[in-house]
Amino acid sequence: MPRQENTYEKILDTALNLLASNGYEGTSIKNITDQVGLTKAAFYAHFHNKSELLGKLIESYERDYIDVLIRRVSEQPGTAIDKLHRVISFSSGVGLKHRKGAIMFYSLSDDMKADMDIEPIRKRCSQKMADFLAGLFEEGKKEGLIRDDLDSGMLALLLMSFSRGMFLQSVDNAPRISGETYVRTFRRVFMQGIQIEGGDHGK
Repeated sequence: MPRQENTYEKILDTALNLLASNGYEGTSIKNITDQVGLTKAAFYAHFHNKSELLGKLIESYERDYIDVLIRRVSEQPGTAIDKLHRVISFSSGVGLKHRKGAIMFYSLSDDMKADMDIEPIRKRCSQKMADFLAGLFEEGKKEGLIRDDLDSGMLALLLMSFSRGMFLQSVDNAPRISGETYVRTFRRVFMQGIQIEGGDHGK
């Protein structure tokens, strides 16, 4: 790998670690350059500012997690309920492969809203997921499996909110809770709430 590309990746990896640990405001360019062993001039050879760096990290999270989730769930055979179970299973596994990226994306949302360079990227990612989930809920209504008195867009936002809270709580309480039990409880409560009474489609 060329030295310049290697430095670029090191900056991204270091920034992700620091952002996940210290937050956006608590991570400065100096923190990043000190840990990588670079001058600020070397940093600015790769990124114009911290906003551009964060934007690249969000785009990476979108590509490696959100887009992969949408593709894999879309390829899942079965009903919309089966696909929604796949969403929950995939999301619960984010802690293993994309833990730091998820912490960054979920916990820095308020900071991102204040940064006008970052907000459009953050919003695009959230809207992409919301549109995909709303489509699954609409599919489930057509199949007669999901209650049609519930707004699909609102269900999408609720599932995203619950998933975010579930993930952050699982990180905070990791030593004290069983991840499998935690996800199973969430799955049961949410899925039973949206399904038509009498339908036994639980996993």
